[in-house]
Amino acid sequence: MRFGGWLFADGVVRLVDRNVRPVLAFAKRPDQRSYVATAEAGESYSLVPLEIAAMRASSPLDPMAIAAAPPEAAPDPVPAQAPRSAPGPGVPAGIYALDRLLNRDVCRLDLGDGPGAPVRLLPGCRDSGIEVFDPATWRTSEGRMTLVAKRGHVVNLVPAGDGTWRRDPETGVAFVLRRVAP
Repeated sequence: MRFGGWLFADGVVRLVDRNVRPVLAFAKRPDQRSYVATAEAGESYSLVPLEIAAMRASSPLDPMAIAAAPPEAAPDPVPAQAPRSAPGPGVPAGIYALDRLLNRDVCRLDLGDGPGAPVRLLPGCRDSGIEVFDPATWRTSEGRMTLVAKRGHVVNLVPAGDGTWRRDPETGVAFVLRRVAP
């Protein structure tokens, strides 16, 4: 797909070709924080805010800045009826450090134990991206870990060896959880 520009009217972002014909029309998702569009061939695309801690620390961004990303990169709401499961075997609850790109231990998360498996951000967090995401619970399924935000967004993680978990798919700024304490 080639784009010539974009238009914003009536609450819809339209990516247009060089002849200003609409190619993709992005409408607000129910969460009111991101946009979604479906191409003629059936592919879905999302527009999500760029404002995350790793970027804001080096340069302030316009909070209205948005970027096109495939749906895997955009957090998708979890249906309210989705069952919550406790952490599975091999994924211990405990304290995990969040590592970002070259910055290690920018934030610590306490992954709770038991039904609903709560997540708590520990004091001293220097990553506003995870604070905005606001994780509430976590779960595992089929060897994957999922952090679930209070608003329903998710971050999926896969084992990366040595007790670490990385975001899957690997998009944007690095997101690695490393277990540091039981």
